[in-house]
Amino acid sequence: MSARKGKVIVRSGKGETSREIPLLDGTARVSVTEWRTECASWPGAADNPVLLLNQRGGRLSTRAVDQLIDELATDAEIVDDAGALALSAHTLRHTLATNLLRAGVDIVVAAELLGHARLDTTRRYTLPTHTDLEDAVGRLPTDQ
Repeated sequence: MSARKGKVIVRSGKGETSREIPLLDGTARVSVTEWRTECASWPGAADNPVLLLNQRGGRLSTRAVDQLIDELATDAEIVDDAGALALSAHTLRHTLATNLLRAGVDIVVAAELLGHARLDTTRRYTLPTHTDLEDAVGRLPTDQ
């Protein structure tokens, strides 16, 4: 991590894939640095390179991440039409994939960031809406 560059290395992500996520945003780098400083005093944290730690200094479990996201969704009142929580780690992955493609990022690059071995998996994450289709057609050159 430096003032201009940084990265998070995902060593054992979904599907046990490994990948590097660049941290280009200064706010993200500062937040990661502050978090690492804050949890450095936790038991076992000094010997653990993991970013998301539990309070015992161990790796944060998938279940704990799900519980944290549920708490955030509850606090922010992010619910669907039926009143059920409408946020999950999986929803966040889909949102990232969709936002990358809508921003014009090549699907191969999006697949790499998501840790997908197959482009078909990334494609399923990013099914276009009717508005996306209209926008695509609207970008076509016309003879006007």
